[in-house]
Amino acid sequence: MNVRCRKYGVEKIKEGRRSYLTTQQIKILKGSKSSKT
Repeated sequence: MNVRCRKYGVEKIKEGRRSYLTTQQIKILKGSKSSKT
């Protein structure tokens, strides 16, 4: 059970990092769009 919890935590962290990266990319894309216009 302990190993399972640890594995789940790692997966959760990976998901959080991925969502954080996507949000950063969206912010950059929006920024470049606004700066271009």
